[in-house]
Amino acid sequence: MKRSFLSAGGILLFLLAACGPSPEQLATMTASAWTPTPRPTATTTATLTPTPVPIDLTVSIVDESGTAITGASINFPESGNGEAVTADATGKYNWTNLPNASVTLNVTAQGYLPAVQTATLERGPSEISVVMKRDPYGILPSAACAPGENLLYLDDFQDGEAQGWHAGKDPMGSVGPAPDAGANSVLTLDATKLTPGPDAWLGGGYDSGSISFFSEAVWRLHFMVNRFTGPVFNWQEAGPSEFNGQEVTATRYSFNFWESPYNQIHLLRTLFGASGPLSDVDIVTGTFTQVPEKWHWLEISGYQGHIQMWIDGNQEVDYQDQQPLPPGRISVSLGPFTEASTTVLYYDDMTVCGLSAPFTSIPAPVPLP
Repeated sequence: MKRSFLSAGGILLFLLAACGPSPEQLATMTASAWTPTPRPTATTTATLTPTPVPIDLTVSIVDESGTAITGASINFPESGNGEAVTADATGKYNWTNLPNASVTLNVTAQGYLPAVQTATLERGPSEISVVMKRDPYGILPSAACAPGENLLYLDDFQDGEAQGWHAGKDPMGSVGPAPDAGANSVLTLDATKLTPGPDAWLGGGYDSGSISFFSEAVWRLHFMVNRFTGPVFNWQEAGPSEFNGQEVTATRYSFNFWESPYNQIHLLRTLFGASGPLSDVDIVTGTFTQVPEKWHWLEISGYQGHIQMWIDGNQEVDYQDQQPLPPGRISVSLGPFTEASTTVLYYDDMTVCGLSAPFTSIPAPVPLP
């Protein structure tokens, strides 16, 4: 009888074949092992918008000769700021990152005619030069005082306003055209609009406010009357205060142009108390005769108690006060009027200059040709 023999290797293959997965299972397992892994979704890259170049502007304010105008006032509504700005010592002002390209510049400066300039800017830095013309009736700050004096107050009224001036009893005190030159603006006290009465004074004054009251200084102005009349110019007017240990309600030096005779000027050094005058020194001086409808140049000064008045370059008052009055304001008045008056007083080109040495008279400013 014939026998069959299996080797050890054959037995092992038999057992593996009998216990392993079927061909179908192997096929499934192989397919699963080779299934590709899904690729991640690509991230979209954002397109960057370039930042626009800002709109910047430098404005230069110059006169007709190209000289910088220091302190010019510039109003630029499109800048987003409704307030006026001031040109620096080089006549310039800068804006950066403006909200739009439109430009309307309204420029004013003491002694010059107003200027308006428009433009449309490109992006990036731009420069605009504004050329200002001299106002024939305007006063330049550099010419308002004598050498060695310092400017404290200036108003030629060419802007149509009286800066810091309280004319009182409007519309009798107002700014308007001069009777002899319509392009010249002047301050007017018109007594024809005043209701007469025993206390019917017409006047106005300037309170120096934060500058401090005037004392060691000179006050200059042009004035004109329409007829022989008696204007009053008050210097260092103050109160209430204490003076030499006593309470006073008012102190002042008053320069009175008396109506009759017309060539007399009275300097009144006055202290008022609650019950009336405490001291009222009347100094009759001067030989000046008013000329109606003619401009006169007036200078009133006080320096270390030395009180002076000059008119048209001639000294009319020279008074040394041994007890000088305290600092005060300036004012002008007319009256009193007990009946209807035809008086009109015009004044212009007012300046106050601080003194560090005795006063020196200077010529009156004249209009440009």
